[in-house]
Amino acid sequence: MTRILKVDPTSLNGIFRDIRHWLTFADPTPVHRLDKPTTGCLVVPLNSGVAKFVSHQLGKGLVQKTYLALVRGGNLSFSKKSGQIFARLGYADGRGRIDPGGVQALTNWELMASSNTAPVSLLKLNLLTGRKHQLRIHLAKILNAPILGDTLHSSTLLHPSIVSATKVPEDRLFLHAAEVSFFRFRPTGNRYRLTVRAPLPPDFLKICQDLGIDVPQERVEGGILIDEKVARPGAPQLQPWKFFDPSTPTTPEISNAEVPEVLPELIDIDSEQRQDAASSITNNERTTNS
Repeated sequence: MTRILKVDPTSLNGIFRDIRHWLTFADPTPVHRLDKPTTGCLVVPLNSGVAKFVSHQLGKGLVQKTYLALVRGGNLSFSKKSGQIFARLGYADGRGRIDPGGVQALTNWELMASSNTAPVSLLKLNLLTGRKHQLRIHLAKILNAPILGDTLHSSTLLHPSIVSATKVPEDRLFLHAAEVSFFRFRPTGNRYRLTVRAPLPPDFLKICQDLGIDVPQERVEGGILIDEKVARPGAPQLQPWKFFDPSTPTTPEISNAEVPEVLPELIDIDSEQRQDAASSITNNERTTNS
């Protein structure tokens, strides 16, 4: 089953408990994580068999993740409208930083809109590797456009024009996992790509409104797509596969032809992401389970 839910847990345990309440046959299994301050989509397979199927896609780079971020920097802060950041990251002391000898990290970015009254812009980000704090570090240290609210990677005070125009909550990072897309498991028949869009949180939209930043309506409303078409309520493709046996030894195959042309080492998924998943979710995250 696929739902967009508003939850208020302190850990994944609360989410899993609710899922088991709604779907008594479910055994939710995490396959990736969100950093604690990040809102948005989280994929939670309902049993270990489907988790293996989704993890297989993660390992091959077939899961597409799109983020939206409000960043500190106006239109003139960017020399172009889009680009790709390839900068290695190191974690020698547990805190991430740019490190030429570190692990590879790749981020695509696109400037969607900028305020005309304050140095704040809306960026769309595609995560091609899943390093800890990757987006936060790349934006702050490579684009020189730290995410609004990121005091870990930027210590400068907010520009007075931001402070006078809107209220930026403390302890709030304006990074949102806006969309996740992957192939939905089907025991028989054709496979299809499921895309889930999490609507932007009210405080994110309020700042955009206060600063005159236009946000596409599909990002405001969120929704579910099947093979890039808006899914109708109750579509059979969204129903859970209740009788799937998670002990089945075979994992559904994915054709190599569907793997994007990205270096294999750039699409690996840190095992740390799976190990830390149970402690990586906080308040106001919207959870997507399939």
